[in-house]
Amino acid sequence: MQQAQSLCPVMVGNKIDPDLYTVYRGEKVFFCCQFCKTEFEKNPEKYLHRLPQFAAGAATDQDEYEHAEHDHADVHILLAQLAKPTGIATLSLVALTACLGLLRRLRRPSLKVPLQLHKIAGICALGSGAIHAAIVLLTH
Repeated sequence: MQQAQSLCPVMVGNKIDPDLYTVYRGEKVFFCCQFCKTEFEKNPEKYLHRLPQFAAGAATDQDEYEHAEHDHADVHILLAQLAKPTGIATLSLVALTACLGLLRRLRRPSLKVPLQLHKIAGICALGSGAIHAAIVLLTH
């Protein structure tokens, strides 16, 4: 009996979206996102060993060569996975910086925020934004 596919063959470990698939050699292959579907369609043979519906004899010498050479597509996938978390971190740091700036302007001594804390939050937001921008540019 054939095992059902539950994980994306491209971004290993990600759960599949049951509505996002392609048909390869008469079998449905499911993915977690459109990026993974596109990557699979470029070179399906590379991912067959990760699919239960093609598990028997799917690994090839090409797979071993690509693994030994540290395939750049895997780095691209890793960067794509980091885009969303770095974007959320950047947005959170910008919001924190804005809130600290507003608190600094209040005339209540109990709510006064030191200038140093506001500057640190701003610098962290700027750094996070630069990292996020670099990731987005490298993956698109």
